[in-house]
Amino acid sequence: TAPNLCRWVRRYRSLGVPGLHDHRLAREVPTRIAEQVGSHLRYLLWKHKKATISSLTHELREFCKAGNFEMPSYAWLTAEYRKWSRSTQEARQLTFDAWRSRYAPSAPLPRATHGNERWACDHTDADVWVRYQQPDGAWDVAMPSITVVIDECSAAVMSIHISLRHPNAWTLAIALRAALVGEHPSGWPPRAPPDGLVHDSGKDLLAESNAISIRSLGIRIDRSLPRYPNMNRIVERFFETLKKNRLCSLPGYKYDGQVSKEAALKRVNQLLTLPELRKIVRAWIRYYYHVRPHGGISANGVTWTPEELYLATAQGEPLAADDVDVLLLKQDVLRTITNTGVRITVDGVKRALWAPWVVEACGDKVRLACNPDDLTWAIAYDETGQHRLGMLHDLRSED
Repeated sequence: TAPNLCRWVRRYRSLGVPGLHDHRLAREVPTRIAEQVGSHLRYLLWKHKKATISSLTHELREFCKAGNFEMPSYAWLTAEYRKWSRSTQEARQLTFDAWRSRYAPSAPLPRATHGNERWACDHTDADVWVRYQQPDGAWDVAMPSITVVIDECSAAVMSIHISLRHPNAWTLAIALRAALVGEHPSGWPPRAPPDGLVHDSGKDLLAESNAISIRSLGIRIDRSLPRYPNMNRIVERFFETLKKNRLCSLPGYKYDGQVSKEAALKRVNQLLTLPELRKIVRAWIRYYYHVRPHGGISANGVTWTPEELYLATAQGEPLAADDVDVLLLKQDVLRTITNTGVRITVDGVKRALWAPWVVEACGDKVRLACNPDDLTWAIAYDETGQHRLGMLHDLRSED
């Protein structure tokens, strides 16, 4: 630049050739100083994650003065920081969750080419408080969990289960059965079993009973690796879309000043019940995944909804309900059919399951196959547990 050129001319006229020598280039910072100062610089950068190099100069100068080190130049400090990888620099500035979503290791499975090639399932908290009535009549609040099964090729929702119980092996069993047999409250048809099922390494998903049942249906288990969330990306995307597009607008949303249970109890009269929440979520899925076209799966001028793409590309035939019932646990306790049905109590909840055919079987002994996570229905077998008699339903259930 012109100012530098003028400065060099003046130095040459006053000092001659030595005046043109830049002593800063010749000065070498001793290795001991670079190691000590560089180490302390990294410490300060991680301690003050929002600070810049300029704002840390004062603390660094105090450290150099106390240790009798030479204070490096600003250019040296900046160059030291630039040696960090971009991932490390952003890990310092972002939260861990934001960094993980951007820089998590990637190991995706091959893209599914047709429906039923591979399903994916997972659990999450609904982030919406709901109210339920205790046996004494008082209202209490709880955070329900959501379990969903999605086809990876079409992104169509096979089934969704919302429960107040903590997700366990039963939760996966009832979600898979609803997908294969057909979910009655939603009116979704029965589906053919997939070639593979993708889930993470949760102990509820890795339960031996579930693994045996799934393999007996001819379904391959593709377990996603720990710390590789993109291997189950279709489900993670569904949860994010559901929470941002629908759940955040409901009363009792967790991050609307109701993070704690105590805060939600103050608004208990405004909260939804569990059947109401299920109805809202199923209606949203019915529109968002069965009616509304998705740009990500539409191409060559053809617009598809996830349900349409699944029906057009799905392979295989649905299984009989009896074959799918291997996902249920047949209870060994004999129960007697009364004039009000079959009484069952699980976790302190008393229910009477009934169906028209029990009128002629009053007094007979039966064994029930039910899912503790959904006591609104059960399957009755004879005393030997081999012959299926029929379905029983809780007529008082709001579903």
